[in-house]
Amino acid sequence: MALPIEFITRTRALLGEEYDKLEAALQADVPVSIRINRNKGTKAPSTPQVGWSETGYYLPERLSFTFDPLFHAGAYYVQEASSMFLEQAIRNFVSEPVKCLDLCAA
Repeated sequence: MALPIEFITRTRALLGEEYDKLEAALQADVPVSIRINRNKGTKAPSTPQVGWSETGYYLPERLSFTFDPLFHAGAYYVQEASSMFLEQAIRNFVSEPVKCLDLCAA
């Protein structure tokens, strides 16, 4: 993806030497992660687990989720790994059972 020259010029002026790091991050592939639904009997995939989530896993590549019946059945949900951090926060600060509904992306 080519960034607009106006964006590059303005952002480089603001960030200086740090701009190259930003541009590299914007051009890099985004890791794909899913959260499995244990209530559906979903087995954990044999891929790396998200470090702060008991049900989060990284996928080696982006799949065509719309063609996957397990996706439509609710066996898993495509979710950025950073959004799974709430699970770790709740586990560390809440001592009683709790249900949490994350509506940030909804």
